[in-house]
Amino acid sequence: MAKKEVPYLTGYRSPNISDTLSIPLDILILSMLLILFFNSSPLWSRDFPEPIDAFDALSGVDSDSPNLLPASFLQLRYDNFTFHSSVTDDFQIQALGSFTLLQYQGFVGLKLSYGTFLLVGPLAPGDVAASTAKWWMNSVQFQYGLYGAFNVGGVHLLWEYSRLSNHPLRAQRTATETFENPASERLATGIVLPPIKVGSFRGHFYYRTGFVDLFDYWKAKNIPKPRNFWVHRFGMEASYPIHSSLAVFSDGTLDLLALRTGGWDVPWTGQIGFQFSSKERQLKVFLTAVWNNDTEEIVEKPNPIRLLGLGFSLSTKPLY
Repeated sequence: MAKKEVPYLTGYRSPNISDTLSIPLDILILSMLLILFFNSSPLWSRDFPEPIDAFDALSGVDSDSPNLLPASFLQLRYDNFTFHSSVTDDFQIQALGSFTLLQYQGFVGLKLSYGTFLLVGPLAPGDVAASTAKWWMNSVQFQYGLYGAFNVGGVHLLWEYSRLSNHPLRAQRTATETFENPASERLATGIVLPPIKVGSFRGHFYYRTGFVDLFDYWKAKNIPKPRNFWVHRFGMEASYPIHSSLAVFSDGTLDLLALRTGGWDVPWTGQIGFQFSSKERQLKVFLTAVWNNDTEEIVEKPNPIRLLGLGFSLSTKPLY
């Protein structure tokens, strides 16, 4: 199998509430529709949703922030699919970080992001465990990119160039199933809306889309084509404080995929749980769910996953 290089597709510092209220609703709706109709992209294999802090170059930035290195984000995450796993997924370990390299008066910013994702599954038929642990490390995924953002009246308009690649750590899952190593290269755009505040409730909503299969545009060889023509991703992050350092939170993404063979697919992810905060550090404990009809990890065969489990994450992030 030839080596492949790659991409990916997800912080946000909220504007003043006066900025939020100053944007006419019809302009927001028009902006969303323009992006929706003039940008599209395919989804590739494991498209791990990123938090807003990882892909919004103006997250944690305002007009008083330093011009150089004004903000950063780091997250370590563990998901264990306790209630429903798959033949390739028992648990996942993620490390994701980003640095805002520069910004100007809270109007424009540039961010660099990098992540690694370790996918671990149960033993396949005929496998012998290397230790008392009854699982195998199936693959590791790398993703990295350069992200920009413009602040237009509190709305963050996004652009992105990124790569993603999934690298199997063993060739076969079973005697008849061979692991694939999908890769992708992406040009994308999107929008992060100003936060919605209702009492103590706080919600962020975003939309991302963009041309992903640049490898095909460059006529790259020996790289599997994604099963989709484009994806439109809708995401949200919401929280409700119940104590000065404790909140209930929920995150989710919904993708609309147009398949090369015709028709549509709708993969989604979701988390709900508790968020413990200490200054710029956070601990999240949550219930997590993943629905995907094909991760594209097996050669010439669909690999659907339906995952449900528990997880936690540790992060440092900008104060809002």
